Amino acid sequence: MLTVFAGLSELEKESIRDRQKEGISEAKKRGVYKGRKAREICNSLFGFALQEVNKDTISVKKAMGLLEIKSRKTYYIRRANFLATGNNNYKML
Repeated sequence: MLTVFAGLSELEKESIRDRQKEGISEAKKRGVYKGRKAREICNSLFGFALQEVNKDTISVKKAMGLLEIKSRKTYYIRRANFLATGNNNYKML
């Protein structure tokens, strides 16, 4: 009996996920669903933190604390974007 209920529950969860996916794709088509906005970080502060990390003055963890970034992945994504967009108007040693 429990196996039947577990199977029904699993089917219901699957249908909920499908409906959610459909709703998100429709919202994206209308331009309503855009995800969370990225937090603004001052370029000069980011450049300073990156320079200090490159000089081994501070660790990546301390730089993340300075920039108020909680995830290493976010830090490295922001770092790659920062370097790719040419906002690196600081001296790398």
